[in-house]
Amino acid sequence: MIPAPIPPHLLGHLLLIAAFLLLLWFPALWEAIGVGAFLLWMVIAAFGVYFLTQRDDHSPPFS
Repeated sequence: MIPAPIPPHLLGHLLLIAAFLLLLWFPALWEAIGVGAFLLWMVIAAFGVYFLTQRDDHSPPFS
């Protein structure tokens, strides 16, 4: 049996949670990898927003 793929909006939420958690340890990451920490956060957040906005239907979410 083939498992169902992860819906894009769920993947987007997971990536945004990961970006939020990254902010909690941002000072330590900044000391370790410098500007790379900021770039990593930007990439994770951008992909999270990208996947969150990918929808098959264009109807309002609660209609």
